[in-house]
Amino acid sequence: MKKLLTLAAVLLMGSAAAMAQEAKKWIQFVDENGIEVKDGSVFVVNEVTVKEDPDLGTKETFMQPKLSLKNVTDHAIRIQMRIDATQMPNGRIQCCMANACKAKSESIVWASASAEIAPAETMFIETEWFLNKIAPTWDMKLTGQLCEDDENESGDYPVADAKGPEVTVRFVSDPTAITGISTDKKANAVVARYNVAGQQISAPQKGINIVKYANGKTARVVVK
Repeated sequence: MKKLLTLAAVLLMGSAAAMAQEAKKWIQFVDENGIEVKDGSVFVVNEVTVKEDPDLGTKETFMQPKLSLKNVTDHAIRIQMRIDATQMPNGRIQCCMANACKAKSESIVWASASAEIAPAETMFIETEWFLNKIAPTWDMKLTGQLCEDDENESGDYPVADAKGPEVTVRFVSDPTAITGISTDKKANAVVARYNVAGQQISAPQKGINIVKYANGKTARVVVK
């Protein structure tokens, strides 16, 4: 009996290892151009976006790794993303999968909502770091995970213990290395605005505005 149990355990471990390898084959991270970001890569983000709503008088500053998850198989799979934000210095991380959004302001490891991806399809992982202030460079790890097909009593889809590819997102938010953020009010004064066609505009317009500051820096500002 003991030998049988040992053999079963070995077979189970072998099956789990095989599934983990399959997960790495089935899921890929890709950038905004559709190019694979390989397992174990470091993906640097140094662009800051400021989102303004003049009607509400609100402004949010965030950095977004423009990454997607791709199903490279010939069948639909359900995936989830593991987010290791234990180094997050301030603010919050928000992640949306198939319009199901979760956000955490704690420096912890957590999981996004799950979503089904059709064969050979790519799903944008709308993940942003909303920062409260300039912070040192820090790393966040994103791991694609396979989920089981059937939901449990809580309505969740359990992870199939099969971690896929992992990417380290490196946020470089040092003031000397980014665009559009300054703690100096004079340096942060807006001297010109342009639309996406490069035409100068006299006031904020809905959509993407290219803003030029007195310190020579520029930023993309999304106006609702």
